[in-house]
Amino acid sequence: MKCEEAMTQTAGRALGDLEDAERAHLEEHLESCAACRAAAERDARIVTALRADDSVEGSTGRRERTVAAMRAARAEKPEFRMPRRRWIAASVAAAVLAALALPLLYSRGGLAVDRLDGAAWIQRAGSREYVALRLGDTLAAGDWLKTENVVGLEGPGGLKIVVNRNSRIAYDGERRTVHLAEGAIYVESPERELTIDDPTERRATVRDGRAEVRLSIVASGAGDKKSQFVVQVDKGSAVMEGPGGSKEVKGGELWWVDGGGRFWDEKPGPFAPWRKQP
Repeated sequence: MKCEEAMTQTAGRALGDLEDAERAHLEEHLESCAACRAAAERDARIVTALRADDSVEGSTGRRERTVAAMRAARAEKPEFRMPRRRWIAASVAAAVLAALALPLLYSRGGLAVDRLDGAAWIQRAGSREYVALRLGDTLAAGDWLKTENVVGLEGPGGLKIVVNRNSRIAYDGERRTVHLAEGAIYVESPERELTIDDPTERRATVRDGRAEVRLSIVASGAGDKKSQFVVQVDKGSAVMEGPGGSKEVKGGELWWVDGGGRFWDEKPGPFAPWRKQP
């Protein structure tokens, strides 16, 4: 069994709707494939939580509707024959699972993946390996997200984060902080403050607005590479902090902090144009 086929069957496995032969082939593949195994475990956790969790408002009715919808979608196989990896039923089941699980994921402090333009990977807390990211996955405390293409995340209170290509971040839900190790993110935080920091403890706290925060690598006159912590605010404001103090950045402004903690301003360019859907 190939990964493409296995990925279409993980939702059916979580629902218990696979035939014995299908399940046996899938389990054999999962034993040797970490990426598909992680996807299958995620689907199983979501189905279990939706069936048993009572912490989300209206969860009982939502669980019943979700499981019923997933079972129905899984049962609606196409009338014409086609390769298993393209079974419409399995794709619909996975999509229903991802979409209806979002309220539960939010309630547990994570960020849900709602946009995936291409390849991206997630490293779970305590793991040494990255596995392929999927729509509906959750970025939880201690996880790291690495992108090759743009990824969109959603959280509680209208929080939206778009992660640029070639970026790496982690999210701390309790502290409401994004750790930006490389690349750039777009942040929309309408109800509460959100802090973005980097490995050198430079940080920006976005207040009820929209901002782009990025780490830019520049070469000095001596040829050394240095990083700039750049904040451009489109709406609202952000407070930047570094070794040299702090600075409020207002809508329409762009400021950055160098490695020595000094603040610099410059004329802003287009606001995070990369965040738009292709």
